[in-house]
Amino acid sequence: MSEWISVRERLPEESQGYSCCDFLVVVKTHGGILPNGYISVHKAQFMPARPKDDEAFWPGNTAYWEIFEAEMTTPFEVTHWMPLPEPPKAEI
Repeated sequence: MSEWISVRERLPEESQGYSCCDFLVVVKTHGGILPNGYISVHKAQFMPARPKDDEAFWPGNTAYWEIFEAEMTTPFEVTHWMPLPEPPKAEI
C-alpha cells in the first residue's frame, strides 16, 4: 500500500503529455465557504509546469493540481499525495 507523500518532499513526475496520472490528495482549505484548515481527501490530477515556449499550456506555465469530485471554489492547498491504489481483482 502506498504512503502519503508531502508536497514539500516532492511532487509527482511527469509521465506523459500535459498530465501525470490520477492521485489521491489531501486538501487543506483557507477560508471561503468551508472553515479555515478543513481537511479532506480527493481524487486529483497533477499538471506539471511546461516550458515557457509551450504556448498551449495553461495557466501561466506553472504546475497545479486539478481536483475531481468537488467544486473547489474555496481557496485550498494540496498538502500530501499518493498514487491511486490498484483496484481489487474482479471475481468471476
